[in-house]
Amino acid sequence: ARPRPRSASSLGSFRQCAFKHFADKGLRLREPDPAPDEGLHPRVAGNIAHAALEAVFTEGALTAQAAEAAFDAAWSERTAGLPDGITLAGRRAELLH
Repeated sequence: ARPRPRSASSLGSFRQCAFKHFADKGLRLREPDPAPDEGLHPRVAGNIAHAALEAVFTEGALTAQAAEAAFDAAWSERTAGLPDGITLAGRRAELLH
């Protein structure tokens, strides 16, 4: 059988912890979403950051004001449906700066 190609991130996760890599890639187990009092899920935070960066670079407006406006738009769009119990203000400030 021919070996499957692996991405750099896949090899990196294997190097960090072979068992976690096996559980993720082999068994396809996923970590549960955090409880509302645990704060913003890292996946949501990453999606916000990626959307903001994509907007800034797509529009070509590489200024601090444009970046903050793009972040605000991505933040509003991706946190609109989250439960009230999540403490978003502190996490927003952390991600923005």
